[in-house]
Amino acid sequence: MFEQVGMTTRQNPLVNSGKASATDVLILALGNPLRGDDGVGLQVLEALKRCEDLPEGITLLGGDEYDLMAALMTGKYRRVVIVDAADFGGTPGKWTRLTMNGIGYAGVKSRGTLHNISITEVLSLSEALKITLPEIVVYGVQPLNVMWSPALSEPVEKAVEKVCETIFKECLLNQPQSSGERM
Repeated sequence: MFEQVGMTTRQNPLVNSGKASATDVLILALGNPLRGDDGVGLQVLEALKRCEDLPEGITLLGGDEYDLMAALMTGKYRRVVIVDAADFGGTPGKWTRLTMNGIGYAGVKSRGTLHNISITEVLSLSEALKITLPEIVVYGVQPLNVMWSPALSEPVEKAVEKVCETIFKECLLNQPQSSGERM
């Protein structure tokens, strides 16, 4: 598995890295940068990559639903933070922080996903296979436009800095953060 960032290709840290332990945190950005606001997770990830003070033990990865499945089911990470566009019926650019642990997933339906496999399907599979999952945190940003476009809409672009700042604080302080910008 490989991740393509710009014109460079690097090995996916979920595969054969041998360095991760159950104390590590994975920040996984999902989305397609060519589908407008669906690329918001990748924009947050790029902003986090520029943070010089990001704590050690944090892995940043731009990936897809297969990376999500691997991250959740390998047992390599204590916490998986997922950043993606999410249609939760809010105003475009509003965001929310959700935790996924301790919830039954068998009856949960995904509300419109651009991915081949939804997070609820991955969670349902893990429940059926009795796989213990890491702590899961999802930062979802309400999109305005997920049509073919290489740019984020203005309200979603404005949310990137706040979401990045909140994730950074959560990782630095190792505790949940909240913000007035949430839904």
